[in-house]
Amino acid sequence: MATTNITFEDKILGQTNALPENKKLTFINANEIKSVVNNNSTELTTTQGTVATNTTNISANLSSINTNTTNIATNASGINTNASNIAANTSALDLKANLTGATFTGDVTAPDFIGNLNGAIRFSAKNASGSTLLKGKVVSITGVSGNQTLVDLADADDVAARPAFGLVFADANNNAACEVVTFGNVSGLNTSAFTEGDTLYVSTVAGELVNVAPTGEAADIQNVGKVIRSHANAGIIKVIGAGRANATPNLNSAKMFLGNAANQSASVAMSGDVTIDNTGATTVGTINSVPVATITGDIATNATNISTNATDIIRNGDLISDNALAIATNVTSILNNSDGISTNTSNIATNTSNIATNVTAISNRIEKNIGTTYTTNALTTVTQAEYDALTPDATTVYFIV
Repeated sequence: MATTNITFEDKILGQTNALPENKKLTFINANEIKSVVNNNSTELTTTQGTVATNTTNISANLSSINTNTTNIATNASGINTNASNIAANTSALDLKANLTGATFTGDVTAPDFIGNLNGAIRFSAKNASGSTLLKGKVVSITGVSGNQTLVDLADADDVAARPAFGLVFADANNNAACEVVTFGNVSGLNTSAFTEGDTLYVSTVAGELVNVAPTGEAADIQNVGKVIRSHANAGIIKVIGAGRANATPNLNSAKMFLGNAANQSASVAMSGDVTIDNTGATTVGTINSVPVATITGDIATNATNISTNATDIIRNGDLISDNALAIATNVTSILNNSDGISTNTSNIATNTSNIATNVTAISNRIEKNIGTTYTTNALTTVTQAEYDALTPDATTVYFIV
């Protein structure tokens, strides 16, 4: 058996010495050694338990480390992917606005917008009026300079200053940018001259609004908005009808709308021959350049002549009736003479001659007596022979029997 040296601390000498194998120990030293050994044994047991626990923990940690290594590898791949996505998203988010409480400092252009808008719709223009355009003044578009729309005060009876396109949103100096409200509310105005609900029209005074439509053909009727609030400095106008005339054009007294060669309505007056006033009363002055008074007189004269001629026609009708009666009598004679055919034939021939003569006489009487007025004592009855022997009187009606 190999020699074992026991190392101990010499309490007396205060140093550590090796105890020879054959050195005898005192009781006190033996107790001290025992105590040391027991303490070390306890510590060793504790240490061994700790080591065992640590070994278990190390094993568990090794497993976790392996798992973590795998996760780290996966996460590293994910980080690379995320880094790529972040880069792509960062690029995509360039020039994108935060949609929660976003504030834009410049113009915003989009191919389409779906959503609610709060506030006035405005367009950017340039003040070309030559002076300051005040908030709430009504303006029209007068031209364009480069990409800028030029505006000036609108005027209902100035063709170059209409139609109105909206109200000035804020004071704008001459040649400076000017925002124009084409739809929506303009607030902070003096609307004390109006009442809530009033319809506002472009005035014949440049830039002004009135609550009564202007009159006269020279003025367009342009309803541009409504008064929402009447107030000396906090009034509100809602712009609703900019950019157009809103009603049939005004029409002056004694004029009417007539389609022109371009198939458009045009204001025209009645001709010099015929006039009409604003009550609808129509006056005819001439017809084919002949005064109406002359035509009226001729009509009265012609009416008298027509009446006279009608009377003559009635009288000639009576002659025709009498001659027709004579013809009927002759026909009756022909029938009554049926037994003497030879004699009746001669009578028929005679009567036929008489009929012809009577027809001629009737014709002559109608032609000769048209337009003549007869009295009751100018009627006479004669035979054909008597009539042939006399000179007819133009004022006498002859009945041939």
